[in-house]
Amino acid sequence: MVDVVNATTPWQEGNVDLCGLNIHYYRTGNADKPALVVAHGFGDNGLCWRRVANDLQHRFDVIMIDARNHGQSGTAPANSTAIIEDLASVITALNLDKPALLGHSMGASTVAGVAAQYPHLVSKIILEDPLWKERTRAESAEDQNKRLHAYQQQLEAQQALSDKEIMQAGKEQHPTWRADEFPDWAIAKQQVRAEALLGLSVSNWTQTHDLVSRITCPSLLIRAGTGSDGVITAEIATKVVKSNNYFSAVDVAGAGHNIRREGFDEYLAIVSTFLE
Repeated sequence: MVDVVNATTPWQEGNVDLCGLNIHYYRTGNADKPALVVAHGFGDNGLCWRRVANDLQHRFDVIMIDARNHGQSGTAPANSTAIIEDLASVITALNLDKPALLGHSMGASTVAGVAAQYPHLVSKIILEDPLWKERTRAESAEDQNKRLHAYQQQLEAQQALSDKEIMQAGKEQHPTWRADEFPDWAIAKQQVRAEALLGLSVSNWTQTHDLVSRITCPSLLIRAGTGSDGVITAEIATKVVKSNNYFSAVDVAGAGHNIRREGFDEYLAIVSTFLE
């Protein structure tokens, strides 16, 4: 692990070597404060949490992880189990004392996995629209292949564009996002590799129930508003809360799957209150 100053931020950055696979991280550097580890969604990178980190760094030592095959982390075969192991290993390698974990989408599913499998590493978790679906059957191999093929085509088309073109497309697709969200988002889209697609796992309710039942720390599920492109339905949120007393759930009206980017002020207030 080597901490260096990143020229584009006032923060530290470094790598954790996991048996030859480097996992990159950024850190706000307040090691005397409680640790908060954040895990991004598919296609993002650690710095896509910049706005959240800027607002919370006066209270927390915020550690932003680049998942494998994303950002400046290494390239390696991926599945949800490997990504969970990566996050747990980074927490251990950085000698973090039961940090709070916050994740979005793929990262939220990863955070839940760490809490379920490594409860001794975690104090509390916040899940921003994890990839938990209502369907009762597991995704078939055919369905998964179709989904991955579609993502592959999207990724190839996107990475043929310049950063400026990616930003412009992003602004057209997400007109409610603040302008300062797009530079890091565009860079992340150029950095993500095809291997990342295999780490994008969507859980059915049976799998989700099994996972949720093993979580034994205070847990908050943040859901997008009804009628949006959010993944978590009101029905799933209700099932999660009823199946585990450690969970509470809250909606952010008017926000979609990218809840923090589309309802930032309410999102930050919810996160801050829970972390207290």
